Amino acid sequence: MRLTTMNTTRTLLTALLLAPLAALHAAEPQLKVGDPAPPLQVGQWVAGAPVAKLESGHVYAIEFWATWCAPCIAAMPHLAELQRKHEKDGLTVIAVAVKDEAKAVKDFVAKRASHWNHPVATDDAEGFMAKHWLDKSGREGIPQTFLVDRKGSIAWIGHPMRVDGPLAAVLAGTFDPASQQQVDAAFAELDVKLGEALCTSRWREVLAVLDEMNRADPASAPLNYATKVKALLQLGEHQDAQHFAKEVAPTASESIVAHLASELLTAPEKHPIDHELVISLAQQAITSGGARNPVALSALARAYEGQGKVADAIRAWQQMLALDDPAIDKDNVRKRLATLTGESSAGTLPRTAR
Repeated sequence: MRLTTMNTTRTLLTALLLAPLAALHAAEPQLKVGDPAPPLQVGQWVAGAPVAKLESGHVYAIEFWATWCAPCIAAMPHLAELQRKHEKDGLTVIAVAVKDEAKAVKDFVAKRASHWNHPVATDDAEGFMAKHWLDKSGREGIPQTFLVDRKGSIAWIGHPMRVDGPLAAVLAGTFDPASQQQVDAAFAELDVKLGEALCTSRWREVLAVLDEMNRADPASAPLNYATKVKALLQLGEHQDAQHFAKEVAPTASESIVAHLASELLTAPEKHPIDHELVISLAQQAITSGGARNPVALSALARAYEGQGKVADAIRAWQQMLALDDPAIDKDNVRKRLATLTGESSAGTLPRTAR
């Protein structure tokens, strides 16, 4: 099998489903929703407590990823949030790296030591997990999440950024596979429409498609919060964008709130930025995630810069620089810190940050 990445579209959190029309003509998969889950046969456990086998009465989210897969890395904070939120309900997230070098996986995990609140493993030498889970289910793209219900059966397969709705239903014992399949198909078609509208900057159409997507799959609505803010800003409706961000932030997850804060800083030059709102959102995300969210810290630092609060901006950039996150461009952060430190000592303030 040649693995490909399943893109997260447009903004970091907007999910892209597997191409639905191509899947209609694919060979019948050997592993389907409703089938017993294959065995858990991994190479090495590199983080968290090893899981010997999938136990009945427990719910598992088996996440397939790789160190070279950018959408996989983008989805990791969300999966960690789900583990924190639902561990008491009997959920265990297990991340299994496939089609990757064991050393690369170990090094990657070690550099993000503080990020893992769930088990992480490599595939075994024969690629058992890739062959018996991904290949047999006909899934070629990663990231890919398999939900295993309390009876040990495959309940759902899909992109990790869309797992929230199915997971909540599986945990509650109300999951309906047939209904979810219809939801997934509708969402996939609308996601294609959304991509076309975004690529051609048809912002009013973007808002209309987002409304359709929210009606088709309300559980996935938070994934497009930042996209809606972007569209409103591009239409010059910055007050509506700010109001929307304030409205949805209280119930949104850490990673989504961080991206709302970051997106608000992209307002066109002619429109004012509510730096206090950005700071409030960024601090909410940082508090929820234990100050490990680089998107939130970057938004916080830039908002402080925009207010001329150099000392506060420097502290935020320094916090970001201290993170054990290989995705951070630390050279760029150091340059920004050097500029701010020079401006601070010279008694000047930076230009408004965007």
